[in-house]
Amino acid sequence: VLLVLGAAGGVGLAAVQIGKICGAVVIAVARGAEKVQLLKSLGVDHVVDLMNQNVTASVKEFLKSRNLKGVDVLYDPVGGNLAKETMKLLNWGAQILVIGFASGEIPIIPTNIILVKARHVTCFLKCLPVSDTYSYESTSNEYIALMQQISVANVLNELVAQCRHSSINWTVHGFYWGSYIIHQPAMLEDSVRELFSWMEKGLITVHVSHTYSLSE
Repeated sequence: VLLVLGAAGGVGLAAVQIGKICGAVVIAVARGAEKVQLLKSLGVDHVVDLMNQNVTASVKEFLKSRNLKGVDVLYDPVGGNLAKETMKLLNWGAQILVIGFASGEIPIIPTNIILVKARHVTCFLKCLPVSDTYSYESTSNEYIALMQQISVANVLNELVAQCRHSSINWTVHGFYWGSYIIHQPAMLEDSVRELFSWMEKGLITVHVSHTYSLSE
């Protein structure tokens, strides 16, 4: 079971699509009816609308309806209280993937929780590549979206597989994409090839929410 916070954002949309490809039961958390409909159109198994639903109660009810014990992978680009709240839903052996802090608040996990729940804390670093052609300020939205999907593809496939055989408590991953360019470039090359093959088959899409004229 994959739980995606901020699921209607750029990395969130990538996560839910890749999660479905990997065979996960995907639960998405977003805010507003339009975003909920978008996520449902992508085949998400359950969507929580923060506008009118309690995330914990809604997810627990869904899990019970499917005879599932809990969440195996928490994908968190949001942070804040939402991250802390959803940790209550995690299964034994769950993986927590820390992507960012869109809420503006960095969640603090008390050390007693780390002692009881977390056996492993690892770090994968994520950023946009910078070259003579591209910079963060000038990179197109399509390029950013593609890089986000590549970043997600690097880890979600592995994490979903790991959770099927996990016997430890929690594992927390931070993710910094740029370090792979230096340390494991072959992994990025493989991820790009696989990502493009998924796109060619229509398994994943890049969602364009708005378009603007050059004058805007």
